[in-house]
Amino acid sequence: MTKEVVVDNQKVQVPVSVPSDSFTAAGALGAGQGPTPTNEALDTNFWEWTAHLTFKHFELGSSFYVLFFLGAVPEDQNTWETAPNTIGSKFAFVNNSAAHCANCVARLEGLEEGCVPLDDGITKHSGLTHLTPGDVIPYLAENLNWRVIMVSLFVPPDSLVMILISLGR
Repeated sequence: MTKEVVVDNQKVQVPVSVPSDSFTAAGALGAGQGPTPTNEALDTNFWEWTAHLTFKHFELGSSFYVLFFLGAVPEDQNTWETAPNTIGSKFAFVNNSAAHCANCVARLEGLEEGCVPLDDGITKHSGLTHLTPGDVIPYLAENLNWRVIMVSLFVPPDSLVMILISLGR
């Protein structure tokens, strides 16, 4: 199942496994490093693709990480970290006794951010010869998936009430 979103004035089908709000109205796939290209400049610009995460640090009450995959997520959760199509992760070290830590209590509703570079994974798995938006956006919309692991336990992506994953170049 997919949902259509518009990124850089281009309609893109986004898989349900990637939350639609991760593609913000500002065009998170279109936001990022580098100038906005003209048609003539597409092949001469250098593009860097990242997944930018924003999440509530203490939401799950324990340390966790978000793994990114290109292609199907392996059925066996025990292989996620070492699967050939795992292209990156973001770890959140969380004090599971936050109530006993004054700094933690002060930050209970705080957000954490992080970035996961995607270029190496795209280059290795996609077969694309260019990392231009016209090539990469449709590829990521079809192939990028993510999962959350908490203390070696699978956490359904919708367990996090507040997580924003935006892609940039």
